[in-house]
Amino acid sequence: MVKKFLLGALAAVLMVEGTLATTATADAAGVPKAKYTYTFDKADKNLIAVNREGEDASTGKPINAVVPKKDSKKKVILKKGKKGKALYLDWTYGVQLKNMKLKSDKYTISFWVKCDHNISDCTPVFFAGNGKCDGASDKWVSITKQAWLGVDHSPVVWSNNAATGEFPWTSDISESPRNFFAKDAGWNHITITVGAAYGDAAATTEYLTKGEDAYTKGPNVVIYVNGEMYGTGTPVTPGVMDGKETAYLGINYWDVKLKGYIDELQIFDKALKEKQVQKLYKSVGGK
Repeated sequence: MVKKFLLGALAAVLMVEGTLATTATADAAGVPKAKYTYTFDKADKNLIAVNREGEDASTGKPINAVVPKKDSKKKVILKKGKKGKALYLDWTYGVQLKNMKLKSDKYTISFWVKCDHNISDCTPVFFAGNGKCDGASDKWVSITKQAWLGVDHSPVVWSNNAATGEFPWTSDISESPRNFFAKDAGWNHITITVGAAYGDAAATTEYLTKGEDAYTKGPNVVIYVNGEMYGTGTPVTPGVMDGKETAYLGINYWDVKLKGYIDELQIFDKALKEKQVQKLYKSVGGK
């Protein structure tokens, strides 16, 4: 529903540095300690099963955009994952990360994902800046799947700050787009850095032209898949991670819930460099 707001601005979506290509960075050190780590190897009181009221049973989508609430009838499911156990989402619920507060415009989100479906709309990770969905003041960052350009591909990063009219998105629009959130894609390691320079894209970048609706100047996004750069060049809306944000896994305000696995989720309050991302990938089961 909300995605319709983007259709007039797709031509200015992204400058792509390359497709699954990497360039060396000389200043990258070891990987810093994550602010939050979720291995999903055992029950965790900070993993709260949530759901939305008023869903359409035939589509799995909410009738209206709805903020997920705690679901006391559901239990978080853990199954064999990429490394030890993983969170398993079976279409009947999502998960809230109860203790997650970043309060930073520079951050990194890293996780393994394996999807059990080919639904066009699904979101493994979703951050709500103020826990509202009223169309006027909601803020969010979504690591999601893109299907509305006619070709499924993922991951993409889409963000919004309704109060300022900002909704930039970042994806890899290339000659050979890939869909890493597909049922046959297997396990893939996704890392999103916000606020790091890469190639011609500086740490702070612009979306659209100053003075236009939805113009945004904010921290640059770099998307990595399995340790390699997938896309970069447009910013994330600043101010979402404001210390009041709520993190969700497998559920957002409007799309079909995720069916699949999420494992080894790490959240950093800084933007990692490319070599740090590659080292992170190898340290959590990558080759």
